[in-house]
Amino acid sequence: MNLRGAVLAVVIAGVCAGSAGTSGCVEPHACTLIGCSDTEELTISSDVATLSNTLVDACRNEICAHGSIDSSDLTPSASSHVIQLLADGDAGSVLATCTIDVRDGSNAAALSFGWMLETVGAAAKGDVLSVKITLPDGTVRLNQSGTLSSFTSYYPNGKDCDQVACLNGTVQGSNE
Repeated sequence: MNLRGAVLAVVIAGVCAGSAGTSGCVEPHACTLIGCSDTEELTISSDVATLSNTLVDACRNEICAHGSIDSSDLTPSASSHVIQLLADGDAGSVLATCTIDVRDGSNAAALSFGWMLETVGAAAKGDVLSVKITLPDGTVRLNQSGTLSSFTSYYPNGKDCDQVACLNGTVQGSNE
């Protein structure tokens, strides 16, 4: 480092060292490139027996995705199981996911349904999220829905890096 660089480093260090946090000195910050996408989520809970070997219809407004919950998805675990829910008539297009959490020693399952908004449209207040869980013969085991009324803003790269906030809307399901 030359003399001019050394003097500049000492001056900057002196300004930043003075009264910590109040000098206006900002630490250098590198922005990351973490992707940002809005999310909408419906959460429900049920006992494991109600969910075992069932079919799932998860809808966001009028757009629905389908899948199934096998008994193997409901085994108690320290981690969650994720199933993909596919669109009607679209060869393998994933529209939503269902994260299933059954903790050791519990007969209760927490389910979180999340929609791929880049596929089904922008997040909006008033969106209706619904889930119907049936037996293969069509018997309804669970039918819950919720309407999104607010969103939480988040900045995965930091407020100083993201120009627009990502939105996350979550609603607890209730019986229809």
